[in-house]
Amino acid sequence: MKHRSPLVTLAAAVLWFIALITINFVTHPAGASGPGEYPPPTPTGQSSGASASPSGSPSIQPPGPSPSVTRPPGGLISPKPGTQYPQKVVYAGRTRDGSLAVAVAVLGNRAAAYLCDGRTQEAWLRGSVTQGNLSVRSRTGYDLTAGLQDGRLQGALRFGTRVWRFEIPEAHAPAGIYRARASGTTIGWIVLPNGTQVGIASTAGGAPSAAPPLDPGSGTSKLNGGQVSAEPVDGNTDI
Repeated sequence: MKHRSPLVTLAAAVLWFIALITINFVTHPAGASGPGEYPPPTPTGQSSGASASPSGSPSIQPPGPSPSVTRPPGGLISPKPGTQYPQKVVYAGRTRDGSLAVAVAVLGNRAAAYLCDGRTQEAWLRGSVTQGNLSVRSRTGYDLTAGLQDGRLQGALRFGTRVWRFEIPEAHAPAGIYRARASGTTIGWIVLPNGTQVGIASTAGGAPSAAPPLDPGSGTSKLNGGQVSAEPVDGNTDI
């Protein structure tokens, strides 16, 4: 029996290896993805498996956030179209947090307002009404804006960074705003629709204090042992 030489055996192995490489190349051409391999990188701007948009065609964008709603100053509800204030009217009540009493008087297109906490904080404001929007301001920096909604005055009062919101009803006499001046003292009162009084007496150079009781029927009050007369405030009062 004849035995093959080592060289013959080595040559046969080389030929078998070359044949194996050739078969693998034919079966899996260059650039094809085999099992366990990632596909070639997708060009920038295209997603894998999706065809590119035709030239000039806009790409579909996901819906963006809804545009913000523009609200009137102070976040108020705009007056209804055709809203008209009575020719002469007063609105009175408290801020939503209950800390301040607010009263606003309107006469034609003029407006005046008074606010106070009954202890130390108060302000007199003047302004106007334009197309249902009411805006008044004080010399000390208080700013009030409001609109009429279903017969109630709804708005916001600002002072610096502080904001008070309110919704106050029409105030029928004797409810309203009253003011008196005597012996260097100015007294302001708000008589609320339920009859409650809130007011402040202020003297030049002195600390403000709670106002003495007012008799709305006679329009009088007692101050330092004497009697003072109070006048109701309307939208055109010089305050």
